[in-house]
Amino acid sequence: MAQLDTRTPILKDGTPDYRFSSHTISDTKIEPGDASFVGKNYGARARRVASSYARMFLEDFHLGEKDKVGRFYWTGLGAFAAKQVSANLESWQVDKVPGMGIVHEGLGKGNLWIYNDLLTWCYGYAADPAAFQACAKQRDSRQYHPTVQKNLMRQQWASDVVPKCPVVNEASASMDDAGTGKFLGSDAENPGYFKWTPRVSIGFDLVKQWEETASEKKKASFAFNHLWVMAQHEQGEVLQGLIYNDKAFISKLKFQRTMDEATSSDKWWAAPARAFHALIPPLQLSFTAKDETSDMQYRSNAPKELILEDYAQRMAWIKDTGKLFHFLMQKQRAYMMSELKAIAAMGGLT
Repeated sequence: MAQLDTRTPILKDGTPDYRFSSHTISDTKIEPGDASFVGKNYGARARRVASSYARMFLEDFHLGEKDKVGRFYWTGLGAFAAKQVSANLESWQVDKVPGMGIVHEGLGKGNLWIYNDLLTWCYGYAADPAAFQACAKQRDSRQYHPTVQKNLMRQQWASDVVPKCPVVNEASASMDDAGTGKFLGSDAENPGYFKWTPRVSIGFDLVKQWEETASEKKKASFAFNHLWVMAQHEQGEVLQGLIYNDKAFISKLKFQRTMDEATSSDKWWAAPARAFHALIPPLQLSFTAKDETSDMQYRSNAPKELILEDYAQRMAWIKDTGKLFHFLMQKQRAYMMSELKAIAAMGGLT
């Protein structure tokens, strides 16, 4: 994460040091004593990820260009989503309830490795768009500088995740379509090692088109299409294989749906389920820097019948959520920018 915070102290072996109070969240030390690149406080880590996404969107980093705010449109939605993940990770329902450890691990895992995959593409493009176009297909974590590779492989789940992240999914029929989510080829044939995929190429071609047009209408269209394509990459080519195909994770999601069904019954035996279920917040994304809001103009609730591990169903909700984000960015931009600035400050890096 030091790429967005050049003031981070560096240890002798070249790894960033997050032990001390100069890097804080709400005046609380971040994992004191843990000198690893990214510690295991999942909620704090998710806030730092949210902060990094927000700063990328706002062009608030040393390679940023303030006249190009919004070109990395997905990171705006990603900032709100990562903030929501942080809130979920720190909720007692996920953090403390027996048996929910698998969900806690899954959310933490997905949050970390989406960051490692996706923000690097944005950062590389910001560093040199022309070189990005020429070199993107050469990205391969096995070819990283030894210190960078060491930093990457010190992170949690790295040995399992890196060889199989990302995969390549079947192409979408059109820009409006999310595709089937079907993996192409065998595990051995999928790229892994954070390599280029066709969806990444499309996503950053749209960034280039955004930069080249003076038409605000076209910019808005290119921005939303970029968001939508990168969401397909994020959800289908990274998260689906990492967490949503995991049998243990699916079993917890199925249990939650069983609880949902039980609460709809008026039978006496459903009373304990209703009491427990009343304590569980709905799956939602709030477009506010706070954990959540009751104001539905700034909130997207998942459909009650959503099967979250189903790619097509999940993408339908994400598209609706993306459309709400896009609407708010067009109609209430000052509000959205203010909330993103508040999220950017959550990492203790500004």
